[in-house]
Amino acid sequence: MPHSKPKAKRQSKTRAENPRLAPPTAAKKPKLIQRHGDRCVDEYFWLREKKNPAVLRYLKAENAYADAVMKPAARFQKALYKEILGRIQETDLSVPYRLGEYFYYSRTKKGKQYAIHCRKRGSLKAREELVLDLNALAKGKKFLSLGVYEVSDDGQRLAYSTDVTGFREYTLYVKDLRNGKLEPEKITKVSTACWAADHRTLFYVLEDHAKRPYKLMRHTLGEPHARDGEPPPQLLDGCGEHCRVASVHACQHQTGRRICDNVREERAAAARLGHVQDEGAHLRRQQRRPQRDAAE
Repeated sequence: MPHSKPKAKRQSKTRAENPRLAPPTAAKKPKLIQRHGDRCVDEYFWLREKKNPAVLRYLKAENAYADAVMKPAARFQKALYKEILGRIQETDLSVPYRLGEYFYYSRTKKGKQYAIHCRKRGSLKAREELVLDLNALAKGKKFLSLGVYEVSDDGQRLAYSTDVTGFREYTLYVKDLRNGKLEPEKITKVSTACWAADHRTLFYVLEDHAKRPYKLMRHTLGEPHARDGEPPPQLLDGCGEHCRVASVHACQHQTGRRICDNVREERAAAARLGHVQDEGAHLRRQQRRPQRDAAE
């Protein structure tokens, strides 16, 4: 095809400019994996060791190789980035939504990487209050992602979670919106969270080693994290020891009166409801329904 010829010329030109350019080769370290009666040999299993100096050296070599290969197109990359950026409205505002006495929204500012979350009390013409500035949180960090963003019903506290690793490892924090200061709470590996109606009890879901949300927990502000407990009973009543829970999700019902705990396993799903006014929140399981196969 006509458009393939220039590509071939560019590749040959790059090799001609740097004939020694060659991609790094990862060492093969066979590891036998046995699961469900099957045997598999993974020669690159060792690359999972994030803190292994050899892994870091190999990744740096790969990055250096990619930079060298792409160097001839550096000017074009900058021009393309500017063109794409020029088609984006950098200074923008989301549609406000009402929660309690406040209107909440987020806005972006030209030259800033992340959103700024704000609110106004009673009217959109009221004075703007800063809720969470992700640009400030991202200072000195290579990456930032916002997960949980939940304001208590009384509007006085914000529960939010951030990931600064890029591996979806979210840590939960609580901010006092009256003075802008953080509470002592710092809970790791949290996927979802919601407030109880007493404004001091948080329900959150922990992730396991496979990043699967699997356990609903209850936390009282000011109490040590080690005292957090699971609202009884077990996640799926009568599920049995062979049940494999696929995911758990905590949320507050639209009425604001109940907490909803959605549980999904491989072949079924169930939900439990509990009154948010009750900090013990004994959850009552709703009808369990079978899951449909994707092919159906």
